[in-house]
Amino acid sequence: MKNFGDHNFTFLAGLSAESIAHRFTNAQGGPLIREDENYADLSYISGQTNDFVSGASYLDRKFSMFGRVSYDYLNKYLFQASLRRDGAGSSYLPPANRFGTFPSFSAGWVFSEEDFFPDTFINFGKLRASWGMNGSLSNLGNYDYMSSITSTGSAALLYTLGDGVLYTVSVPNRLDNPDLRWETSVQTDIGIDLRMFASALTFTMDYFYKKTTDLITPNTPPLEAGNTPAAVNGGDVLNSGIELDLGYRNEIGDFKYGIRGNISFLHNEVTYLNPSIQRISSTDRARAVITSFEQGYPVWYMRGYETNGVDETTGQAIIVDQNSDGLINENDKVMLGSAIPDITYGANIDFAWKGLDFVMSIQGQSGNEDAIVWYRSDWPGSNFPMFLYEDRWTTSNTDATKPKAGFEANTYMTDLFVFDGSFMRIKQIQLGYSLPSTLMKKIQMKSARVYVSLDDYFTFTKFPGMDPELGSTTDNSIGLDQGYYPITKKVLFGLSVTF
Repeated sequence: MKNFGDHNFTFLAGLSAESIAHRFTNAQGGPLIREDENYADLSYISGQTNDFVSGASYLDRKFSMFGRVSYDYLNKYLFQASLRRDGAGSSYLPPANRFGTFPSFSAGWVFSEEDFFPDTFINFGKLRASWGMNGSLSNLGNYDYMSSITSTGSAALLYTLGDGVLYTVSVPNRLDNPDLRWETSVQTDIGIDLRMFASALTFTMDYFYKKTTDLITPNTPPLEAGNTPAAVNGGDVLNSGIELDLGYRNEIGDFKYGIRGNISFLHNEVTYLNPSIQRISSTDRARAVITSFEQGYPVWYMRGYETNGVDETTGQAIIVDQNSDGLINENDKVMLGSAIPDITYGANIDFAWKGLDFVMSIQGQSGNEDAIVWYRSDWPGSNFPMFLYEDRWTTSNTDATKPKAGFEANTYMTDLFVFDGSFMRIKQIQLGYSLPSTLMKKIQMKSARVYVSLDDYFTFTKFPGMDPELGSTTDNSIGLDQGYYPITKKVLFGLSVTF
């Protein structure tokens, strides 16, 4: 840190290195000599037919160099610049693309500190702007860019060379991508912070424009490739919008209260796609409503067929022939929805009066869709959503809104399984009481508080699934209700004591 009069500078430079070794070994065999837990070891197997031993080891290595300089003048003019040089080990990226350089800059002006700023209800005002680049490998697994070789796991790997003997061969089971590189996000942010009426009222507004280039995502090669796809830099994704935050806090005698709310508006779009790719589509086993990554659409939007009622004669869903060619095929699929909400919001209310205190918080979103896919189209005996049986077609109900039981396979790929995913959830309602301090002194305790809380107890939504706030294991399955356990309602009674 260095000061020159009213000019203040702070400098920072550093290095970081990380190396994590992973090693695993797997062994199996059977059958056991005796079905008894005392014989549940590999020393007690009665044959060699089912013996199998495998293992692997790999290193996760990362290296970074970074520096930062900060400047301020009279706490009115603020500036900061930083630079990172990040490197990934061989388990992440090919040699030519392992390092990335990521700069960032920010500036601020506390205009309320200026001599010319009038004495008004605004007691603090700050304008700020920033621009920066950030690299990410979060979507990568180990060696996703390399072609791997296998000689186990399938009877198809046994071949005869003409002598009647079956030989085990090694084959590639994943495609490679020697051009894989860092995923990079470039973001511009412009904002204003205000505190008014002796800081009782606060307001923040941000405009952001974030473009992610070289987005790392799974590829979908032609089926005839016969291999698991390598990761690919699929394209560019734009996220832009506005965030607003407004809060007020005050007290009247012994009564203290506060309220705060925030809301965000988001536009999401794939703005560029690798020229070698027309569309990247997810494959979700036998489930038919799938997501796609395509230029001009939200990231991983839901793609399928549009329906136009139910045929009164056959009881089958009427699928719209979008190009009027008399065929229902891939060319007739359209965007059915997107899991990316247009609006997200939240609010918090709290008050305290003498020993009583109360808190309530809510969150919600709108403008997004969810698809129910926890069924399996290849398992006719599996559970089906209840809504399919409400007003379904029968011989006595030919003007139904849902197709008959045993509908065609194409029906799984339609908008009949896509719903409005908007919701508002009361995250917490808590009421507490702190025992008087005079009583605490008598029993030699500092404090004691009892409370009751309802957590995630109330959810308001039109989504017919178990929970509109869906979980996801991969980026390409967002918005798909695959039957993950829903958020549980909780009633809590508590006592907090300090001695």
